[in-house]
Amino acid sequence: MNMRRLKTKTYTAHKSCNISPSRISLYETFSLFLLSKMAIDPIEWIVIGIIVLALIIWGPSKIPELARALGRAKKEYVKASTELENEINKIAELPSPSTSDDKLIEIAKSLGISTEGKTRDQIAKEIIEKAKK
Repeated sequence: MNMRRLKTKTYTAHKSCNISPSRISLYETFSLFLLSKMAIDPIEWIVIGIIVLALIIWGPSKIPELARALGRAKKEYVKASTELENEINKIAELPSPSTSDDKLIEIAKSLGISTEGKTRDQIAKEIIEKAKK
Protein backbone atom coordinates (compact mmCIF):
# COMPACT_ATOMS: atom_id res chain seq x y z
CA MET A 1 0.00 0.00 0.00
CA ASN A 2 1.29 3.42 -0.73
CA MET A 3 1.36 6.40 1.65
CA ARG A 4 -1.57 8.22 0.04
CA ARG A 5 -3.87 5.24 0.45
CA LEU A 6 -2.90 4.75 4.07
CA LYS A 7 -3.41 8.41 4.87
CA THR A 8 -6.78 8.39 3.11
CA LYS A 9 -7.92 5.35 5.06
CA THR A 10 -6.71 6.79 8.34
CA TYR A 11 -8.25 10.17 7.58
CA THR A 12 -11.52 8.56 6.57
CA ALA A 13 -11.57 6.54 9.76
CA HIS A 14 -10.89 9.66 11.80
CA LYS A 15 -13.37 11.69 9.77
CA SER A 16 -16.11 9.16 10.48
CA CYS A 17 -15.29 9.48 14.18
CA ASN A 18 -15.26 13.30 13.91
CA ILE A 19 -11.52 13.52 14.72
CA SER A 20 -9.52 15.96 12.62
CA PRO A 21 -6.31 14.83 10.90
CA SER A 22 -4.30 17.22 13.03
CA ARG A 23 -5.22 15.12 16.08
CA ILE A 24 -3.62 11.92 14.65
CA SER A 25 -1.03 10.80 17.14
CA LEU A 26 2.66 10.82 16.46
CA TYR A 27 2.67 7.04 16.84
CA GLU A 28 0.05 6.64 14.08
CA THR A 29 1.99 8.97 11.77
CA PHE A 30 5.23 7.09 12.39
CA SER A 31 3.45 3.76 11.85
CA LEU A 32 2.13 4.98 8.50
CA PHE A 33 5.61 6.09 7.54
CA LEU A 34 7.13 2.72 8.43
CA LEU A 35 4.46 0.82 6.56
CA SER A 36 4.92 2.90 3.44
CA LYS A 37 8.72 3.32 3.40
CA MET A 38 10.21 0.39 5.25
CA ALA A 39 8.29 -2.63 4.10
CA ILE A 40 10.39 -5.77 3.79
CA ASP A 41 10.67 -7.04 0.24
CA PRO A 42 10.50 -10.77 -0.54
CA ILE A 43 14.23 -10.94 -1.27
CA GLU A 44 14.94 -9.51 2.18
CA TRP A 45 12.77 -12.21 3.73
CA ILE A 46 14.85 -14.80 1.88
CA VAL A 47 18.10 -13.36 3.25
CA ILE A 48 16.66 -13.26 6.77
CA GLY A 49 15.49 -16.86 6.35
CA ILE A 50 18.95 -17.99 5.22
CA ILE A 51 20.56 -16.33 8.24
CA VAL A 52 18.08 -17.92 10.63
CA LEU A 53 18.53 -21.30 8.94
CA ALA A 54 22.33 -21.02 9.23
CA LEU A 55 22.00 -20.24 12.93
CA ILE A 56 19.76 -23.27 13.42
CA ILE A 57 21.97 -25.66 11.44
CA TRP A 58 25.44 -24.65 12.63
CA GLY A 59 24.74 -22.71 15.80
CA PRO A 60 26.15 -19.37 16.89
CA SER A 61 29.59 -20.79 17.81
CA LYS A 62 30.26 -22.22 14.34
CA ILE A 63 29.21 -19.13 12.32
CA PRO A 64 32.45 -17.12 13.01
CA GLU A 65 34.54 -20.10 11.89
CA LEU A 66 32.54 -20.34 8.66
CA ALA A 67 32.91 -16.60 8.10
CA ARG A 68 36.69 -16.86 8.57
CA ALA A 69 36.85 -19.75 6.11
CA LEU A 70 34.86 -17.73 3.56
CA GLY A 71 37.19 -14.76 4.10
CA ARG A 72 40.27 -16.91 3.54
CA ALA A 73 38.74 -18.45 0.42
CA LYS A 74 37.99 -14.99 -0.97
CA LYS A 75 41.55 -13.86 -0.17
CA GLU A 76 42.99 -16.88 -2.02
CA TYR A 77 40.70 -16.24 -4.99
CA VAL A 78 41.74 -12.59 -5.22
CA LYS A 79 45.42 -13.58 -4.88
CA ALA A 80 45.14 -16.20 -7.63
CA SER A 81 43.29 -13.87 -9.98
CA THR A 82 45.89 -11.14 -9.38
CA GLU A 83 48.73 -13.57 -10.11
CA LEU A 84 46.98 -14.72 -13.29
CA GLU A 85 46.51 -11.13 -14.38
CA ASN A 86 50.20 -10.40 -13.74
CA GLU A 87 51.22 -13.45 -15.79
CA ILE A 88 49.00 -12.33 -18.65
CA ASN A 89 50.54 -8.85 -18.51
CA LYS A 90 54.06 -10.35 -18.57
CA ILE A 91 53.18 -12.44 -21.61
CA ALA A 92 51.70 -9.40 -23.32
CA GLU A 93 54.92 -7.46 -22.72
CA LEU A 94 57.17 -10.17 -24.26
CA PRO A 95 58.35 -9.49 -27.80
CA SER A 96 56.23 -11.18 -30.38
CA PRO A 97 57.63 -14.24 -32.13
CA SER A 98 57.37 -12.47 -35.47
CA THR A 99 60.35 -10.30 -34.52
CA SER A 100 62.50 -13.41 -34.01
CA ASP A 101 61.19 -14.76 -37.34
CA ASP A 102 62.12 -11.45 -38.95
CA LYS A 103 65.64 -11.71 -37.53
CA LEU A 104 65.93 -15.30 -38.78
CA ILE A 105 64.86 -14.22 -42.27
CA GLU A 106 67.31 -11.29 -42.21
CA ILE A 107 70.19 -13.63 -41.26
CA ALA A 108 69.16 -16.10 -43.98
CA LYS A 109 69.06 -13.37 -46.62
CA SER A 110 72.42 -12.01 -45.51
CA LEU A 111 73.87 -15.51 -45.99
CA GLY A 112 72.20 -15.80 -49.41
CA ILE A 113 69.64 -18.45 -48.40
CA SER A 114 66.26 -18.41 -50.13
CA THR A 115 63.42 -18.26 -47.56
CA GLU A 116 60.35 -18.52 -49.77
CA GLY A 117 58.13 -21.56 -49.12
CA LYS A 118 60.26 -22.80 -46.22
CA THR A 119 59.33 -23.25 -42.60
CA ARG A 120 61.16 -21.58 -39.76
CA ASP A 121 62.85 -24.85 -38.84
CA GLN A 122 64.05 -25.44 -42.40
CA ILE A 123 65.52 -21.94 -42.56
CA ALA A 124 67.27 -22.44 -39.19
CA LYS A 125 68.79 -25.76 -40.37
CA GLU A 126 70.10 -24.13 -43.56
CA ILE A 127 71.64 -21.29 -41.54
CA ILE A 128 73.37 -23.80 -39.26
CA GLU A 129 74.67 -25.78 -42.27
CA LYS A 130 75.91 -22.59 -43.92
CA ALA A 131 77.63 -21.50 -40.69
CA LYS A 132 79.42 -24.87 -40.40
CA LYS A 133 80.91 -24.53 -43.90
